[in-house]
Parts: sequence; C-alpha cells; structure tokens
Amino acid sequence: MTKTEYLQNLADSLRSDRDYEFVIEFRPFMGWFAVPDEGRYIGDRGEYLGLDWKQAEYTIRSLFL
Repeated sequence: MTKTEYLQNLADSLRSDRDYEFVIEFRPFMGWFAVPDEGRYIGDRGEYLGLDWKQAEYTIRSLFL
C-alpha cells in the first residue's frame, strides 16, 4: 500500500455523508492536498494537509473528527 492509498483510505473511513468526497494527492515541492470531487468556489485548489505524510495523516484526522 502506498502512502497515497493509506491517506485516501483514512479519509474515506472518517468522512461522513455531509462531507465532500476528497481525492488525496501529493504535489511535489508543495506537499499533500485533499482535493474535493467538486469545486467549492472558483479557483479551489484543495485543502493543504501538510508537507509530509505523517502531518497529512494528523490533519486528516483533525478535519474529519
């Protein structure tokens, strides 16, 4: 399992029906982002989760709890 798959599974397991569906992606030199399946506003680039995957894991747990 890759880090992306791990973070995606974590986000999917914590997400409730009222939350957006997010795709977790890594952007080189920028870090991890949760990109919603539909734009929330013009120019929506997603939620910044952190520079490394451990920080992204912590942020995902904070966002969805």
